[in-house]
Amino acid sequence: MGFNLDDYEPVAARLARWLEMANASGYRPSVITDLVHYSENRAVFKAELYLEHLETGVTWRVATGWAEETRGDGHVNKTSHLENAESSAVGRALANAGLAGSDPNKRPSREEMQKVIRVGGTPAPTSDDRPRTFPNKFAKACVNCGEMVEAGAGVAWKEGEKFKTAHKDACIEAPF
Repeated sequence: MGFNLDDYEPVAARLARWLEMANASGYRPSVITDLVHYSENRAVFKAELYLEHLETGVTWRVATGWAEETRGDGHVNKTSHLENAESSAVGRALANAGLAGSDPNKRPSREEMQKVIRVGGTPAPTSDDRPRTFPNKFAKACVNCGEMVEAGAGVAWKEGEKFKTAHKDACIEAPF
């Protein structure tokens, strides 16, 4: 069964969201990575997420994540298997902390799904006439019923140079 890489959020986006949420909630976030195994062709990283409560100074580990990459396994790992393993471990830790991306059913990060392709997985066929959808970031009138769709409550897509918005469930005529 295929998948669409556009449905998976990059680790950098998850990390930025976690850092922003923690800082806004009175915590100092930190990410610690540890190279636990390294050989000529293989790297294994462990990533740990910590929060320090700014008022009390109490620090606790929120989540851990592990990742392994092999040198030469796909284009990126020809030169960057070490960096890729570290980023993937951080992505796993973020998913384990509940930041599984914009869709909780899409727990793997985009980088992890790229690894699936490298080892022989098949992405879903894409079509230029099927636009990629994403959660709407701004309140806007629904193209199908004209009612206001609050930010995050619908889907958006690009048609030509304009962005269109529709309700997620009620207005199923959106082209997706």
